[in-house]
Amino acid sequence: MVFGTASSKRFLCIDIQVNKILFVVVRDVGGGFAIDYHYTLVLENEVSSEGGKDIARYVDTLSEIKKTWKDMPVLVSLADTFCQSELLVGAAFASLAKVEKKARENMERQAYVWADVYKKKNIEYASVCAVEKSICDLVYGVTQKMYTEVYMYPRNLVLAHLPPLQSSFVCDIAETKTIVSCIQSSHTLLFSVLPYGMKSLRVQLQNKFQVTDGEVEEILSAYGTSLLPRKDGHMVHKMVHAYIMPIVEEIQSLKIRMREVQLEVPTRLSMTGAGALYVGIAEDLERLTQLTVREINVWEGCIDLDTYLPSIHKNESSAYMAIAGLMHILRHGLRYTPIDL
Repeated sequence: MVFGTASSKRFLCIDIQVNKILFVVVRDVGGGFAIDYHYTLVLENEVSSEGGKDIARYVDTLSEIKKTWKDMPVLVSLADTFCQSELLVGAAFASLAKVEKKARENMERQAYVWADVYKKKNIEYASVCAVEKSICDLVYGVTQKMYTEVYMYPRNLVLAHLPPLQSSFVCDIAETKTIVSCIQSSHTLLFSVLPYGMKSLRVQLQNKFQVTDGEVEEILSAYGTSLLPRKDGHMVHKMVHAYIMPIVEEIQSLKIRMREVQLEVPTRLSMTGAGALYVGIAEDLERLTQLTVREINVWEGCIDLDTYLPSIHKNESSAYMAIAGLMHILRHGLRYTPIDL
């Protein structure tokens, strides 16, 4: 199954995050992709289904891209803020019809639902992702006015297709949210949202030490290294520890849940988002969760780094996880038809 016509070589991948939107034009080069264009739209307000100035700026950006690159298939990843994920276990959820019935009974608001039913060790599972209908309809409506083909996906479904995240817990520390999940066999099995991200830690450090934004970055980058080693009683160590403990507790809860539903508990932890940039935080999470944290090549399986180097700096690439996930969906021709609740 392919996206667009047989002659389609370029695709527009869009990642709508809480406080910014990434636009990336990718080109099929046979067996992988090259990046022809990328742009980040920083939002004045958090993403909202009410529209406003940011939606107008989104439309303007789409228009500018189309002037240069013409019409092409568009794939959109929607922010975790609007997503809900659940793992259903047992024969009662052995078909999409049964999953749809359960979703209609339990969803608190109108939504689109993406579901996948599968079996492991003779146990039936259904991986369910839902997104608020209002935000889907808004984004799809304004995008489809300019582009012929538009496909929408929840971010937690998109990330599940990344090879480096398979069989691991995922800690996605964004600016204003932290998402903890578990991914196996291209399914997001468990999913939890903590209502804070790196921004809250930066603000705490800034207020405590009366330093600039740049100096906060220097503190976070140095934490856990020889420049700023961990030391019991040191204020930075205390603040970082207090910040990550709820994440650690959430991961431990997911471990317990996986054992309850007879799923194999991963031994790896993958760090994504803004928090992945800081070595000290990753090392603390590794030590406290007793999981192995490994460095991730975001472009694994979608860009051959031996023949092509993206113009996106390696230190910034963790922000492009969902874009890479959309590339994998493109490469393998995966289409998901959501259930309209």
